[in-house]
Amino acid sequence: MTQKINLSIRELLGERGHLDYLNKIIIPQIEAFGKEGKISASTLRKIKDAVKQKGVGILSPQLYCLDQITLNTIEEDGFIFDAILPITDNVSIRNIIKKSSGKEDYKRAVENQRKAREALKGTGYENAVPAPVFSNKRERVIVTPYVSGITFKDSLMLNPDEKEKKLKELIDDYAGLFFQLNTPEARKRADFGEAMVDFNDFFIRNYLGRDMKGMEKIVELFGSEIGKDLNSARKSAIHGDFHGKNVISNGGFTYLDWANAASNGFPEFDISKLITKSDVDADLEQRLVEYAASRLYKTPEEQEESVRRFAKNQIVQELLSAWNGKCLVQFCNEKGKKSSFRRSNL
Repeated sequence: MTQKINLSIRELLGERGHLDYLNKIIIPQIEAFGKEGKISASTLRKIKDAVKQKGVGILSPQLYCLDQITLNTIEEDGFIFDAILPITDNVSIRNIIKKSSGKEDYKRAVENQRKAREALKGTGYENAVPAPVFSNKRERVIVTPYVSGITFKDSLMLNPDEKEKKLKELIDDYAGLFFQLNTPEARKRADFGEAMVDFNDFFIRNYLGRDMKGMEKIVELFGSEIGKDLNSARKSAIHGDFHGKNVISNGGFTYLDWANAASNGFPEFDISKLITKSDVDADLEQRLVEYAASRLYKTPEEQEESVRRFAKNQIVQELLSAWNGKCLVQFCNEKGKKSSFRRSNL
């Protein structure tokens, strides 16, 4: 739900950034409306006269907070705003402003958004990624055109009885996007860089820490059962943060926020995040995982491997949210048996 806030564009961007935003985004759009006949010549004159009298600041849009950015934890310094400037009763200028949190790689976020757009140029997915139209490095802000519609997460909440159907529709569309991102031409035009780390190193660094004494068997087991397979699958360009809040549903789908895109990922990583954050039960999850495998791979063998890869990636993601090391001990003790982790049938 949107919430009108008292923060202004000037406060968000600073004086210089504020003026830069108005001169590069707002004024050219008003002039374009005049040329296109969307606003009358008299209205355009009134706007110019008002700017002369009161300054360009009168063209500052109102900000509405759409959502606080979340990764694994809430990051209080990152937000997404809907910036709206009414011109007439029927015409307005509207943009989405993302203020990156301090934990995000802002430079990479801007570059990846542009690269995604470039990679999909000339395809049916070219308009599925909004192009950044303005950025402010100092304030860590990216501005993209407003996309009409609602978030995919909201669409699921409005139509809970159609959850499976809607998720399959998005998986279908994602599969097409994935194939376009991974054509040789697309990979050559826009390389996201290798963002996905070695899973064995990630496991050691995040769950075992510096004290490795007595952990050798756990490291060996993780590597042989999970890390080796996930590392060998890191070959594809992926979105990296694919969940319902980053997709706009509007008759089609628009994919937002490419800050975590990677060139060395695997599609099950994206599918895993989508399904996990869509609040589905175990039976529906299994059907969706198998459906995604059928859309992403041709042979039964590849599809079976995809289902297994999903389960292994889920184990890693569940470890991320574990409160203590009990699950590691449990995982080690379950060697050779069905893991007690939910959805972790390897």
